[in-house]
Amino acid sequence: MGKALVIDDKIKQAVDIITGLVMNPSEISIGYDDIKVILDLGGNLLISVGRGTGRNRALKACQDALNNPWKELFVKDATVVLLNITGPSDLRLEEVNEALNLIKESVAVNAVVNFGVARDSSLRNQVRVTLLASAAGEDGSAKNWWNSESVS
Repeated sequence: MGKALVIDDKIKQAVDIITGLVMNPSEISIGYDDIKVILDLGGNLLISVGRGTGRNRALKACQDALNNPWKELFVKDATVVLLNITGPSDLRLEEVNEALNLIKESVAVNAVVNFGVARDSSLRNQVRVTLLASAAGEDGSAKNWWNSESVS
């Protein structure tokens, strides 16, 4: 019964993370359509959260998210990535850009990376990164999925 409870908890965490991405207000948003498309592409999906504080907090948060036991199976070959960076009101665009570049360097060269940025004053000096990565769409189906006119 213990393993079932752990699995239930992990599923609950994944649902909470995805719901938070869609429902929480943000400056650059990841919406329902983004989540739906990455799930519809199929394949295995890594969901990882990282946190960083102090100097280089956004980079530290990305490194924490990438420091996942499943990284070798998902991240290096990921062709579809959703990245959400949440920080306090003093989160700078430079920090976001550095974090985004680290993620781009960590995934497949041809990966499609979409990102969002949100503010949360309760984080104070902390940045939280949510990473969704999948190797789905290796046939090229992921290349322009954020630019499509309609997502059903």
